[in-house]
Amino acid sequence: MNRLKNNENCRLRLKILIIFAISRLIMLIMVPVYNGIMGTHRSFLFLMNEWDAKKYAYIINHGYTHPTDIDPQANWAFFPLYVIMCAALKAVTGGLINTYVIGMIVSNICIIIAAFFAVKGLKKQTSIKEEYTMIMPVLLFMAPYTFYCSSVYTEAMFIMFIVLFFYFLFEKKYMAAGIMAACSSGTRIVGCILVFALVVQLYIDMEGTKISFGKVKTFVMDMLKAPKKILSVLVCPLGAFAYMAFLNETWRYHVIIKSPVDKTDAYLDIRMSRLHGERMSISRL
Repeated sequence: MNRLKNNENCRLRLKILIIFAISRLIMLIMVPVYNGIMGTHRSFLFLMNEWDAKKYAYIINHGYTHPTDIDPQANWAFFPLYVIMCAALKAVTGGLINTYVIGMIVSNICIIIAAFFAVKGLKKQTSIKEEYTMIMPVLLFMAPYTFYCSSVYTEAMFIMFIVLFFYFLFEKKYMAAGIMAACSSGTRIVGCILVFALVVQLYIDMEGTKISFGKVKTFVMDMLKAPKKILSVLVCPLGAFAYMAFLNETWRYHVIIKSPVDKTDAYLDIRMSRLHGERMSISRL
């Protein structure tokens, strides 16, 4: 108990977990309230995992598939890192736990980690009073749309990687920041833009806040002499690029607009062609 009192990180974790528990208790209470108002009997899992959560759950169970007559939308629009983590946890548990529960476990762990490092970052980078820094986990756990961070969605994981990126960037651990940016880009495509934040911070750390042609030239020359820093920048979009390479090797398209025989319009029954798989079929209108 004394160790807990004297350990700042332990105290912070305990505070965050208490706020987290209160927020999730409120969510649980809202289920019977919703059912009472709407006259339904929907479960907590159902209400927390609407819309795209069902698509993520399908990918976790079956992987990426081609469009079907039931669902003509391509599910490979959803980036893979969150899916991979959920599928790995599901495999470790032997598939005994419901997929939605698996996804919610991953999401909740991610948002707790994000809250912890967000508060630590605030304490290190600002002079905000400690009690005010706890507003951050309150917002992450209880803001109106943060229920997505408890559902089978990528939001929690994406926020976690962004927080870790800026945390390591402040610590001048550029490679770690680059890896977090890469993971972010493997979670959502917009994670790629973190590379600009890394380049700007590198410039500030190496040349200061003033911008001039001479300083930019010096920055470029200094970067060329620092291969580790260059590598940290190049790593940033790696998650998205790796997924693009996967799609390129796994799915191929063959698009034909006009019939090569009589130039009539043709209806394209588009099918994704798996590697070494079948080609698309074309039928007359």
